[in-house]
Amino acid sequence: MWKSKKAGSRWRWFLFDTDQCYSIWGDQSGDDKLQTCLNEKDQHGNTWANKLFRNLAKNKQFQNDISNRFADRMNNEFLQKNVNHLVDSLFDNISGEIGSHNSRWGKGTNDGNGMKEFAQKRSKNMREHLRTHFKVGNDVKVTIYTNNDAAGYVLLNSLTLKKFPWSGTYFKNVPISIRAVARPGYKFSHWEDADGNNVGEYEGISVKLDGTSEYTAFFEANESGFNNIVINEINYKSADDFDTKDWIELYNTTSAAINLTGWKLSEENPDEAYTIPSGTIIQPYGYLVVSSNQNKLFKLNPNLQSVSEVGDFVFALGKSGKIQLFDPESNLVDEVEYGKSWGDADGTGKTLALTDPFADNANYKLWNDKDMHGTPGAQNGTFNPSNSDFTIVDYIYYVDVDEQIAPELLAMCYPNPVRGNACIMWEQNVEAQVIIELYSASGLKICRICEEEFAEGQHTVDISDIAAKWETGLYFAKIAIDGKQPVILKIMKQ
Repeated sequence: MWKSKKAGSRWRWFLFDTDQCYSIWGDQSGDDKLQTCLNEKDQHGNTWANKLFRNLAKNKQFQNDISNRFADRMNNEFLQKNVNHLVDSLFDNISGEIGSHNSRWGKGTNDGNGMKEFAQKRSKNMREHLRTHFKVGNDVKVTIYTNNDAAGYVLLNSLTLKKFPWSGTYFKNVPISIRAVARPGYKFSHWEDADGNNVGEYEGISVKLDGTSEYTAFFEANESGFNNIVINEINYKSADDFDTKDWIELYNTTSAAINLTGWKLSEENPDEAYTIPSGTIIQPYGYLVVSSNQNKLFKLNPNLQSVSEVGDFVFALGKSGKIQLFDPESNLVDEVEYGKSWGDADGTGKTLALTDPFADNANYKLWNDKDMHGTPGAQNGTFNPSNSDFTIVDYIYYVDVDEQIAPELLAMCYPNPVRGNACIMWEQNVEAQVIIELYSASGLKICRICEEEFAEGQHTVDISDIAAKWETGLYFAKIAIDGKQPVILKIMKQ
């Protein structure tokens, strides 16, 4: 395993010794390599080689994630037609050398048919291995549609789907995650199942598969007059005594989290564009800072969370320039052409900060230089939104109970772990509105179970019917009172 020294880096796993693939030594399409990974000792008697995987695989959520990742790959790169095309193209490239190679080493002719046969058999066998070791259900067909293919696309687990209808094979009772992504000029409306029932009004939903399933993402024209993601703050030259290097802040103007995987940020030159990493989520009415030097930015802004910052970009910002933001399909989402006259931010320690992200940020009158050292990852000091529907929504994803500021309420889930009936109990010391929402471990909002006024005292909300549909694993409840910092409860389902 390895991890970069950059701030916010994750541990990575080295993949090596992959020569035992595609039946290099006879028909190995039925070999249970998953069992090999789960054995306590490897063929040399070592226990360290698979210790991490072996223990992670005891967790049901991990088992489901592995099963879904396998299904994603089988539904995409390893489809039979894709494998055949790749093998044929490689064979064509080396066909002129095969004869001399076989003569030199005494090998027989290999036209790639053995590899094709391996690919044809392997998927079915691996599905049986997953059923044996992880107890996943039978194969089920999933079909995804949109009401308007030009209006948006869909993320299914790790796949990005852009041609519809799309169909793939998954496992019964293993939940999948689907998320609708609206293109510029459109917004997401809701999800419908095969019977036309509304099954979700959030972009991302988690679906437990009971059988053959169909889901349609509905989009509609966005007439709000503002972009979903806007360039919100620019630091193009820091003060010498507070040098964070260049950074740009993005702001999410919507009430839904947006996946920015594959989006690009550039300063006119597309060859130096920075690609936002996979899995980067910008929260509802939240911020994402893109920096040229993560270490310097974190050192001088220790409260900045790693989930709210990415980098490093290589282009340099000047006292004037054009910053452009593109979605994964190279559609221009936002553009700001700024100049020195927009504010006194040239080495003074100040930044260019947008006052109204819901208006046209190309208008220089909406920018100012009032924030010393800027407000990376937080609300600008002169924030003055024109959108009358705007309300602050607290961050949801990647929560840590120890990092939450305690509001004026005490809360718990009882019982916890949940095995049958369950409820959320809380006590508040003022009369106020209470909002309670439930989330999966991956951060997908399951539902809002409560939004009403409660008197001072103790209260209870039953979640038995909802929890009964959950798979074994980790869930979260977010409880907010009167717009204050929420309490996040960890709930274990057994």
